Amino acid sequence: MDSYTYSRLQQNEIRLIRIEGPDDLTCSITVASVLSPPDYIALSYTWDDQAPSHQLLCDGSPLYVTQNVMNFLKFWRWQDGGLLWIDAVCINQKDVLEKNAQVRQMREVYKNAKEVVISLGESTPIIDGALAELPSVNEKFNSISPARYIPFDLDSLTSVGLPASDCNFWKGMSVMFDYSWFRRLWVVQEAVFARKATFRIGETCVDLDLLEVFVRNLKSFGLERPLVSLSGGQDYQSKGIVHGIHALGFIKRTRTRIAADLPSDTSLNWIVRGCSRMCSNPLDKVYALLGFCDDELQEAVPINYESTLMEMYEAFARAWVATHGGFEILHLMYFDGSRDLPSWIPDFAPANPNWTLGGLLPTTGKKYNASGSQNNDPQHVLTLVPDSRCIRVSGFPLDEVVHVVPGTWSWLQQLDLTESITLATESLQWEESCVELARKVYQVPGTDSTVPEDYARTLIADMTWAGGQPARRTTPCLPAYKSFKRHTQSFITPPYMTSGLVKFEEGMSQDEIDAHADFAMRLMAACYQRRFFATRDGRIGLGPLSVRPSDLVCVFHDADTPFILRSSPDEGFYTFVGESYVHGLMDGEAIVVKDASHIVDQNFLIG
Repeated sequence: MDSYTYSRLQQNEIRLIRIEGPDDLTCSITVASVLSPPDYIALSYTWDDQAPSHQLLCDGSPLYVTQNVMNFLKFWRWQDGGLLWIDAVCINQKDVLEKNAQVRQMREVYKNAKEVVISLGESTPIIDGALAELPSVNEKFNSISPARYIPFDLDSLTSVGLPASDCNFWKGMSVMFDYSWFRRLWVVQEAVFARKATFRIGETCVDLDLLEVFVRNLKSFGLERPLVSLSGGQDYQSKGIVHGIHALGFIKRTRTRIAADLPSDTSLNWIVRGCSRMCSNPLDKVYALLGFCDDELQEAVPINYESTLMEMYEAFARAWVATHGGFEILHLMYFDGSRDLPSWIPDFAPANPNWTLGGLLPTTGKKYNASGSQNNDPQHVLTLVPDSRCIRVSGFPLDEVVHVVPGTWSWLQQLDLTESITLATESLQWEESCVELARKVYQVPGTDSTVPEDYARTLIADMTWAGGQPARRTTPCLPAYKSFKRHTQSFITPPYMTSGLVKFEEGMSQDEIDAHADFAMRLMAACYQRRFFATRDGRIGLGPLSVRPSDLVCVFHDADTPFILRSSPDEGFYTFVGESYVHGLMDGEAIVVKDASHIVDQNFLIG
C-alpha cells in the first residue's frame, strides 16, 4: 500500500485530523485556515529523538508517526475530542518548503486552538497520587499567611498542614517535573500562547494553572531547592526538575503579561532565554522563538531548514540590524575567532555564560550610559554596509588595552564540594593578580588595607541587586569586598574544607550579611568568563575572554557600554571583540575626555 500523499497547502492553511473510531486507529485529514479555523485541539509533546516507525492509517493510506504520538492517539480515540492538530501528522515533514511556511505560523496554530493538550507521556502510581493531592496542597499553601521560608522537615511542614517531608507527594511532584517536555524549547511558545492548556500524564489530566500555582508556592515558601534534592545527585543546574520549575514560572509570568497587554521582553531577550533549552534541530534555537518576536522582525527573518547553522545566525543578525539597528545584539557577542562568520554576529547555540552588561532590560531601563547621549539620531545606530558582510557604526576610539590578567573567575559555588574548592582556589588566585594590577594602575601600596574602592566596584561592574532588579551601586564596596574575600578564603582553608561551609563572623548584622551576599552574586555575574584589564590611560575594566593588549576601547554614539575593537589587517576595518565595563567611562565621561583631547568621530566598519 502506498504511503499517504499530502496535498499542497496554500498560504495561511493548516491541516487538522479527526480520529475516525475507537476500534481501529484511523484518521481523516481536512484543510482549514489558521486565521479562522473550526474548533480544534493542538498537541504539545516531545519527539525525544524517536523515529516515525508506527503506522497510522490516514484516509486509507499509511502514515508513520513516533511512539509518543501513537500513545497519545490511543488515549485520545476514547475521548470525544473532535479535530486535532499534531505537527508530525499535519505538517509534511519531508517537504522543506512546507515546513518553512508552517513554522512561521506556529504562534497562530497554538493561539487559535480551543485548547492545548500537553502530553508528558506515561505516568506512574506515585505521580498519579501526587496530582490527586495537588489541589488540596495548594489550598494549604494559600492558607499560610504571610508567605515565609519553611524548612523542609517533617515537623515544620506538618505544623502548617502540608504533607510530611517523607510523603510520596513531594517525590511524585519531583519525578513529574523531570519529564523531558519541561526542558524542550518549542514547548514554551506552545504553552504561553494557549487559551487553555491541560497537562496529560497517562490517564490523568491536570490544568496548567494548577501546576503554575504550585510552582509559585514552592518559590514563595523556599521549597524549590529541597524538592530538587529529592531527584538525587549533586549537580543542581543540570537536573531536569530545575528546568521544569523554572519553565512553569516563566510561562506563568509571560502569560500574565501578555493577557494584561504589558511588554514581556525584547525580541532578542527571547532568543537569549532559549539558549539553555533543548531542541533536536539547532536551527530551532531561533525559529522556535520567532513567535515571541515583534512582527517586523518575524517577517524579516527567513526560515529555511536547508540552511546551515552559520547561515541562519547571519540571516537573523542581519534581519535584526535591518529592522532595529540597536546595539543590543552586540552585547551578546564575544569574538573568539573560531567561527566562519563576521565578528559581530552572535552564536545562539550555547547558553550565554555571561550576565550581559548592557541592554536587554526593558523594565528597568539603561544600567549604563557610556555615550552620555539621549538622542536617537538614525546616523548613530548600527547599519548594514551594502554588498558586504560588515556593519557600520559611528563613535570614537578613546583608550587602548595594555595589560590583561590571564585566567578568569570560574567559581559559581558548584554543589560538588571538591570541584567547588578547586575552582574557588583558582578564582581567588586570579583575583589576587587583578588586585595587584589595580594597585599598580592606581599607584597604591601592596597591602590588603589599600585596595582601591574603584577596583572593588569594577569587580561587580558597579552594580547591586536592589529590589529584585539590577541597579547601580550607591554605597561603598570595600567593606563587602573584604568580607567576601575573607569568607571565601575560609571556604578553601581547613578545617572548613571538609564541611564546605562559608562561616560568617559572629556579630555580623543582617545588613552586613546581605551586603556580603549581594557582592558575591554581583562579582560572579560580572567576572565569570571575563578578563580583567588595564588601559594606556590608567583605567581598569572587564572584557571578553578574547581581549588582548593593543585592542581599542571605543565608545559608540547612543550605546550603553564601551566596546572593544581590534584593528584588522585590512585598513579601515575592525574586528568586534565584545562589550566591556571600564571604570570611569560608564556615565558619559567619555564625551568630556573626547572634547578635551580633540578626538574625532569616525565610522567603524566591523566585519
